Amino acid sequence: MSSELAGMATSPRVLPSGRVTFAFIDVVGSTKTFAAHGDAFVAAVTALHDRAVEHTQSQGGAVVATEGDGAFLAFPDAGSAVRALSGLQAELEGASGDDGGLRLRIRSGAHTGDAVPVGDNYLAFAVHVAARVAGAANAGQVLVTDEVLHELTAAKELPATDAVDTGIYRLKDLSDPVRIWRLFGDDALPRATPARRTNVEPPRTSFVGRVAELEEVRQLVAEPGLVTVIGPGGTGKTRLVSEFALADSDAFEGGVWLVELATLDDADLIVPTVGDALGLTGANLGAVIGDLQRRGRCVLVVDNCEHLLDPVVDLVEELCAALPNATVLCTSREALRLLGERVMALAGLAAEGTATDLYLDRAALAARTETDLHQVAQLCAALDGLPLAIELAASQARTAPLTEILEAVLSGKDSLGRRGGQERQRSLDAVLEWSLGRLPPATRNSLLTLAVFPGRFTPDMARTVLAAAPRCDVEATRQLARASLIDLDGDDYRLLSTVRAAALRQLSEDPELHEEALDALASWASDLGVRRFEIKTYHDDVPSDTLLAVEAALAHGLDAKITGLGKAWNLIEVVAGVRGATPGLLALAKRAAALEVTDADEAWTPVCAANLLHVLEVPVAAEPVRFDQYADLARAEGDGRLLTSALSAAAKIWELAGDDATGLARRLEQVEASERPGCRHNLGMALGNLGRHYWEVGDYAAGEQAFRAAADVAQEANTWAGYCVHLCALAEVALHDGRYAEGRDYALDALKVALPEWRLRGYALAVLTHSYLGLGDRASALATGRLAVEATRPFTGMATDPAYDQMLVELPELLH
Repeated sequence: MSSELAGMATSPRVLPSGRVTFAFIDVVGSTKTFAAHGDAFVAAVTALHDRAVEHTQSQGGAVVATEGDGAFLAFPDAGSAVRALSGLQAELEGASGDDGGLRLRIRSGAHTGDAVPVGDNYLAFAVHVAARVAGAANAGQVLVTDEVLHELTAAKELPATDAVDTGIYRLKDLSDPVRIWRLFGDDALPRATPARRTNVEPPRTSFVGRVAELEEVRQLVAEPGLVTVIGPGGTGKTRLVSEFALADSDAFEGGVWLVELATLDDADLIVPTVGDALGLTGANLGAVIGDLQRRGRCVLVVDNCEHLLDPVVDLVEELCAALPNATVLCTSREALRLLGERVMALAGLAAEGTATDLYLDRAALAARTETDLHQVAQLCAALDGLPLAIELAASQARTAPLTEILEAVLSGKDSLGRRGGQERQRSLDAVLEWSLGRLPPATRNSLLTLAVFPGRFTPDMARTVLAAAPRCDVEATRQLARASLIDLDGDDYRLLSTVRAAALRQLSEDPELHEEALDALASWASDLGVRRFEIKTYHDDVPSDTLLAVEAALAHGLDAKITGLGKAWNLIEVVAGVRGATPGLLALAKRAAALEVTDADEAWTPVCAANLLHVLEVPVAAEPVRFDQYADLARAEGDGRLLTSALSAAAKIWELAGDDATGLARRLEQVEASERPGCRHNLGMALGNLGRHYWEVGDYAAGEQAFRAAADVAQEANTWAGYCVHLCALAEVALHDGRYAEGRDYALDALKVALPEWRLRGYALAVLTHSYLGLGDRASALATGRLAVEATRPFTGMATDPAYDQMLVELPELLH
């Protein structure tokens, strides 16, 4: 505006000199108003000039120039300028307009600086600043700079509380940003680009890791539209988008503005909260859209949408439709599922990488320096790499050693609470409750019930358990997955360890629901056992996590004295015999083997438990006659499969009691029973047990014959785990006789069918190592021995065949 002053017609006057406050006024919407009212507008502007002259001169100021609908004013001090501008605005804003609906509204702004008149005008930088400040004002507003405010407060003409700090802005053609204060008018933000283009405050802690994720956010946000970052509670969604705002806000003309919804429960407050983030108090949607349109290319970050998802979806749809050049970046535990939405799933940090770095950084804040990086990585893995969980754990470092924190996390008994911060992030339980409290009761119960699964579970497993739990929703898994409360891992679901531990703590506070959940798990395990029982195989295809779930069900079955789990015990016996057993399963098996039952169907439990212990060479403290009675029950029921299992258990217990003759008799009965229709799949096992009996009593030739027959039966039936066992046994016999090449060949054949997850693979490698040593091939023995030791690592803490263990114990010495 000041560049146009040279041609303005003015009359001689006395202009202020020295410290001068310059002001500009300008009619808002003058072009449109002129077009609508013509001559009436011209008359109204003339009247406006008259009023401006009167208010200016009454305060000792001078009208430097007028042109069109604007005026350039100069005052000897800030107070007189503000009184004149405020008085003029008050008069105009209070006017009702003429009969034709004509009402003029003006914007005004002022700045104080040093200047001297040049003729009837000014050539001063302060004039340009005042013009730009006035241009940033909205209708009815008086905006001023720091210089004006300082002079007012120094002269005690305006208490600082009467001025509203609207922020620091970049004004056209001015190199330095300008802080603008509002002294009169509504709370609309200045029509200018903020110098700081975000409302996100710098955090108190460093940003660790997430370099790739931050770059992914940048790429997704580069295009207008909707982007949603999803993930479980505690994955650091808010921190990631906040870091993006701090790092990249200057790249967007209109800035990056964070809207925090976490504390809202009322959908009607969403739009006003957006307005607050933009500096618009009490704004409606139209005002929000208008403000964002004026800002230009910008990013609106809507954080924590999950508990107000439907109204947020409605808002985002309207914003995206009205703002084609803006990006709406949402964080939520589930996607908004809008057309065109670009979704980024945020996972935990890598335990041995940035997760460890984060723990060390936060522990250092607690004046703790950790040196055991392996243990730190263990802790971070147990916490699923969740940044919030890691920070909660690190907050304990001042008062507890690392080993104690790790033990508390692994036990699932500690929610890692802390003081301060948002209430929903003060503990792992609070994180979960934030989500659970917003779920329907049946869905909430479903999540707590699914926590009884120790590991991954299939959709069918989930539906079966939820269907058996009376207060759950059988179809809850999809909703829980959308809410990031359970994770779809491939084709299976899983709960993060932290979520499961927190859910189990909550489940324990509802004994009735807890009992219902465990009963439902036992019902599922019973059904699974019956279905798998009909397959008549070694169950090589049963996932390890499914077996852990069966183990949990069997534990509850023993505690609650639930019947009908015998077939589930049969499944566990067969699979654990091949893959190994956890100490917990061994303890359960000892309890189950000690049960005394009188029903043939229930006899499966002690019989299978005893056989599992026998396979793993764990002594069973029981009277052999009791298992003979179980065999009698099987005969009475005509249950050939129970008969062969009961005879196997009885034989071993007779042998342990020192009665090898009775033990042999039971072994031979088992072989005979296994040759009956419907039982032949047990024949390989029966022959293998017979071979082991002969081996243990020193009849190696008879043992070898039985093992060879067992291997043939297993190969014919495609029961490859049994085939592997029998080949290894034949290799042992050959080694005993000094037939090392033959033993090597048996071991190599066993390795061809041994799956990596079988403990038997290590058994075969150990036997092969001994074969190479017998042949004098120490190089092959060394290489194979290392593989044998490596093959045992997945089974650390699991029980294995003592003969196999002994071979592994001997290996280091032999290899040395």
